[in-house]
Amino acid sequence: ALRLALRLADGGGTEVHLLNAQSLLGTEPGDDTLLRRGLEDTRAARTALAASGRPYVLRLVAGMPGQAILAYAGEHGVAEIVMGADGAGGVACALLGSVAMDVLENAWLPVTLVKSGGRAGRPEDEGDDWLVACDGSESSLRALRHALAHLAGRHDGAR
Repeated sequence: ALRLALRLADGGGTEVHLLNAQSLLGTEPGDDTLLRRGLEDTRAARTALAASGRPYVLRLVAGMPGQAILAYAGEHGVAEIVMGADGAGGVACALLGSVAMDVLENAWLPVTLVKSGGRAGRPEDEGDDWLVACDGSESSLRALRHALAHLAGRHDGAR
């Protein structure tokens, strides 16, 4: 998802928003569970973003992931949500991740889902910020790599 978002984001001041939503938090004051899990889940994505040279914003939030993604998108006025379709969940979300399904069903803006080994289409040029949801799953990392390649192609020529 991140790879596609990077390709979709035009260089003219567009930011990539890398969002990680954790549904579980520690109950004790000073517990850094959200921070630790969020940084762990986004490690590979942050490495890929750093290697791309593309500016990005990292946000770690607490809450139900689907709701948190949609709330963040609304608060920050992103143009599109790009995310992996195969989340870190188990058998219950084998066909399409439950978070991806929640976002898809409730989004008011375009959502691009990147399936394992799949190729996502290319929407019209927007020039606005893009949101990338990253849960640390292999699918979200594949999606990140896909977005980076898409963005690199956009900078190299034809649109």
